[in-house]
Amino acid sequence: MQITIKDFLRIEFLSLDLQAPINIFVGENQAGKSSIGHALRWCLTGECDVKSYK
Repeated sequence: MQITIKDFLRIEFLSLDLQAPINIFVGENQAGKSSIGHALRWCLTGECDVKSYK
């Protein structure tokens, strides 16, 4: 599944090719790993617990 995140929290532009059944995001602190999860949750459920959006 290809997803693109644009102008969401700290992510200016990100295109990912997700592979079933699982994907793991690894990176430095403040790199945007949690932002990816928040964006996916928002798109799939309409819910996001982040107080401010970019």
